[in-house]
Amino acid sequence: MKSFYREISWSRITALLCLFSLTFVFFGSVDAQTTATTLTNPIKANSLGALINTAVEVFTYVAIVVAVLAFIWVGLKFIMARGNPGKISEATTWLWYIIIGTAIVLGARIIIQVILSTLVGSGMISQEVGNSAQNGLTGK
Repeated sequence: MKSFYREISWSRITALLCLFSLTFVFFGSVDAQTTATTLTNPIKANSLGALINTAVEVFTYVAIVVAVLAFIWVGLKFIMARGNPGKISEATTWLWYIIIGTAIVLGARIIIQVILSTLVGSGMISQEVGNSAQNGLTGK
């Protein structure tokens, strides 16, 4: 039975990856005068910082939806515990996991700022790259 679920999940993941890769293959426009295909930037990010900013924003929105659903799920776990100390303890543990995970996701911009300033300060990346990432994070 477990191999059946594993097989379903891998087939879904493979199908999604194939579909995702095909969108990039066919995502282009053909000029009317020539037969050359030009590719447009689907991400609308012109720098590394803007790309990081877009990724963090998308991840944050998805994580907030997941967090809301997880809070509802934990609330149902508390209700279903019906006073059982073991189940209440398990639900409390899950509640703390969700609170900590949500705090990390919401603090992602602060974490990125700290990492970026540390990398620039230590000389691992140049000031220009740091400025580019900083401009992307601030939306400039």
